[in-house]
Amino acid sequence: MHQEGYNSLEASQEWKKLAADKQQSLAPQYQLDSVPKVAVGTTDEVLATLNGTKLKEWKNLCDALPTRFSQALTAAARALEPKARPIKLPGGTIKSEHDLQTWLSLAGEQIREKLKEGPVIV
Repeated sequence: MHQEGYNSLEASQEWKKLAADKQQSLAPQYQLDSVPKVAVGTTDEVLATLNGTKLKEWKNLCDALPTRFSQALTAAARALEPKARPIKLPGGTIKSEHDLQTWLSLAGEQIREKLKEGPVIV
């Protein structure tokens, strides 16, 4: 399951576009590399593996892995989105329909200008 999760990440366009250092920072953040070692070559190795990680813990880990990889992929997609910036709209007193239209035109121009740099928050 762990390898399948990494294969899925590496196949996604979002993950491929993400810088290597950002990929490396997401792995520990979402506990993608916290899978215990499994040794099953001999009876002693199997017992040592089971003593280190109980069967219930393995089930919990198996249940959690798809969610962890999904969350990492979502974080990668978010990191690629342009950052929205707040803008301050003009103040003023609106007393008539004409005042409203004038204000809307001015605010619209300011918003359009800032949209050239990316998403805006009003």
